[in-house]
Amino acid sequence: MAYKNLVAEAITGRSEAFRRFRDWMCKRNGSYDYSVSGLGWTLHDAVYATDEHTITAGDYFVMYSAGESGKEDLYVRVAFHATANINQISICQYWDSATHAGINVMPATNNWTVADITSGTLYIYAGMDSCLVGTYIGTAKYAAAFGLLDSIYDRTIAISSAAVSAGSGVVVSLDVVPTSWAVGGRVIVRDNTNAEWLTIFDISGTDVTFTTVVASYAGGCKFAEDYPFVCSSGSLVAGYRSLISHDGTKMDALAATALPVQPGTSGDPDPLNGEWLATRYSVQDTTGGYAGTLKNTLVGTSAFSDLGVYTTYDTSENYRLFIWASGAYFLQLEV
Repeated sequence: MAYKNLVAEAITGRSEAFRRFRDWMCKRNGSYDYSVSGLGWTLHDAVYATDEHTITAGDYFVMYSAGESGKEDLYVRVAFHATANINQISICQYWDSATHAGINVMPATNNWTVADITSGTLYIYAGMDSCLVGTYIGTAKYAAAFGLLDSIYDRTIAISSAAVSAGSGVVVSLDVVPTSWAVGGRVIVRDNTNAEWLTIFDISGTDVTFTTVVASYAGGCKFAEDYPFVCSSGSLVAGYRSLISHDGTKMDALAATALPVQPGTSGDPDPLNGEWLATRYSVQDTTGGYAGTLKNTLVGTSAFSDLGVYTTYDTSENYRLFIWASGAYFLQLEV
């Protein structure tokens, strides 16, 4: 797993946070040199009024990742908003770098507040599938999360080399058919233009017949049981946008998820071995359905200490505790 973190990087305000985030995520020597220590997303597009070192209102960059599997299509746009203290992070299904336009783009939202003052610290916890980025600037502690969730469904991606036409009883030849696929089950199909849920009518080897296909899809289109690509739309506990939810709504606004209740009253710490208890954070909605849980993230309570590092009892992994806006006690895997 390609997973890294940038811990407590000193910054002098929102512009530096914007530039360091870009250069570290894309493993480049830009305004700052992260060509060795950075993560490795692709800098897919960028628009600056002046240049990449002088950031002004309206500037943005788009980064892309094929994910840990190499078969994902994760496009993320980061904009330096005209409103003070705001960087905007949004996801989309596809971004055309020639026309500087996206398909199925998340509505603009003020989801990463970075105070325009002179000193603070930047934190990034990310892999090729997902990311949490945030800043501590005085008492202003804000973060945004985006990427693929851990799903309860098989995430194997099957690919059709041939184009798929709209119609009924459509037979598609795939490079692989996961054993979890079954007649009557649903899978998502997507390309750079469309996305929809399909119902499986029949499976014969690697040929799968779908009851109805509404749109047409280009060769290389991808199929999977789930595609939980989301982005926080406010604070980490204020709601999320999903590329396409389980009811078929594109860029669905998933309702805010209440923070989980601590599992038991003895978890601060548990008296057996002095262990602290934490849970996974789920993204879900009454109509959009259950999307999954944030990767590499646990949720604790006020019993945890801000910026404290805690080691899991079973796997001996280290997690750092952050008290983000809205009282979100998030623990991030730190390597």
